[in-house]
Amino acid sequence: MKGDGITLKNMPDYFIEQSEEEGLDYTRMYLGPEDAEPVGCRDSEEDATDW
Repeated sequence: MKGDGITLKNMPDYFIEQSEEEGLDYTRMYLGPEDAEPVGCRDSEEDATDW
């Protein structure tokens, strides 16, 4: 699952920095089917590219 613009804008800087240091992609989350549920789009095209 790829995080939307709203999620990425609210992500703490330390999490992004630690992920980059460890070579991880902080824009993606790996969840099991029981940990997520489908929702509609929460952000605009601008939100998705403006982080």
